[in-house]
Amino acid sequence: DAATEALMAAVSNHPQILTEPKPLVLANETHESWINVRLVYFVNDYGVQWTLGDDIIRKAVKNLKNEGIDLAAQRIEVLRTPEG
Repeated sequence: DAATEALMAAVSNHPQILTEPKPLVLANETHESWINVRLVYFVNDYGVQWTLGDDIIRKAVKNLKNEGIDLAAQRIEVLRTPEG
């Protein structure tokens, strides 16, 4: 719930984001140590998608950090076999 609120706060009252259809946060994957959530929002000007996306992502990450919610870090583990 805290993650949803932090993400929704990143898009609330933004003049370039439509209120209908409403923005939403969807939990769409679970893993052993994290949950993937997706922030979905709709824009009134397709031409601003990249700059708007940058702004929203920065706000969302800041909001999550302020709530003490860490982003998942990619981890690659290399195992050495007895032969190698």
